[in-house]
This record gives sequence, C-alpha cells and structure tokens, in this order.
Amino acid sequence: EKLKQSIETLDKKLLDAKAALEESEKISACNLVDLFKEFWPLRDAPDPELRSTMFRTQQMRDDYAKRVELVDKINDKLKESE
Repeated sequence: EKLKQSIETLDKKLLDAKAALEESEKISACNLVDLFKEFWPLRDAPDPELRSTMFRTQQMRDDYAKRVELVDKINDKLKESE
C-alpha cells in the first residue's frame, strides 16, 4: 500500500514536470534531480519483492513503461536546453 502511494505520487510529479517542461521549457534542475532520485531506485529496484509488486499485472508493466518513457523525454528536453 505504501509502495502504491509512493508510485502514485511519483506519477503525479513526473506528469507535472513534463507539463512544466512543455509549457515553459524551464524546470528547476534541483526539482528534477529529486525526481530522478525518487525514480531510479524504482526503475532499478534490486529488491525482488519490490520488483514483483511493481510488475504484478500487465497494467503495472505498461504504467512503468510510460514512466520510463516520460523520464527519457524529460531527460532529452534537459539536454536540448543546455
């Protein structure tokens, strides 16, 4: 349940970051660093229990793929703006 909540919070933050980027192309780097710090451990979760929880259903796997795509897009935007 706690994991589900943190994933929902993370999704909202990712979507907000993407919206901010598309709107103004300006998003504070420190916000993104925090976002990635929160995201990468989930992406590379070494904990088998966490991984199996995150990928239990096809929907969860699809959501995860969307999240990875979103982070990659944000990353690309950042590189462009440098």
